[in-house]
Amino acid sequence: MASQVAEGLPTEGLRQEHRQIERVLMVMGRLVGRAERGQGFEAAALRKCVDFLRLYADACHHTNEEQILLPLLDKRGIRADHPAVAGIVREHVEGRKQVTAMRASLAAAARGDEAARRRFCEAARHYLALLRQHINKEDHVLFALADQALTARDQAEIQAQLQATYSRRFEGRTVASLSAVADDLANAWIGKQLRRRLGILPTATRATRSSGTRARRPRAAT
Repeated sequence: MASQVAEGLPTEGLRQEHRQIERVLMVMGRLVGRAERGQGFEAAALRKCVDFLRLYADACHHTNEEQILLPLLDKRGIRADHPAVAGIVREHVEGRKQVTAMRASLAAAARGDEAARRRFCEAARHYLALLRQHINKEDHVLFALADQALTARDQAEIQAQLQATYSRRFEGRTVASLSAVADDLANAWIGKQLRRRLGILPTATRATRSSGTRARRPRAAT
């Protein structure tokens, strides 16, 4: 969980936030696929995904990048027009637009409005494609550059500021509670073998397996 600052590379805490976000992107992708195939619109689970992405991915994580990482890179001569930086903030803004579009159509989609469901899925697909390439670019280009350019003092400053962020509340939600939402979504909607490979097989499932019974996946309301 990224509610504690990780040791190691200067960007380690931000990378851990990416891993949290990727789990919810995976869940949302699966739920959108179900909706597109006519297998049901899982409104409650999708609402959790959208709220997580709005509060954790944007209000927390993107703010950490824009207000902590990028100013430090600027001090080290890596300006906003640097190829590794250019477009990062613009993509954050585009992501917010897609989240707003998903929120705008979610209530009607939950009531069974087919046009609203199509609008939601279209915005979700745009968001999923954007965030996946955005995270890949940051992990392999921006963060790699930052890990080379930032000093030990910069790293200490990042850790202190991240810890301050993790002590905040986002519309009343703590970072720990938002991370728990990601856990719950992954446990409910990602297959057991994949969860095990990702290291997120829930304790309850392990206990159930050892007792010889099978845990049922909770179903979100339609």
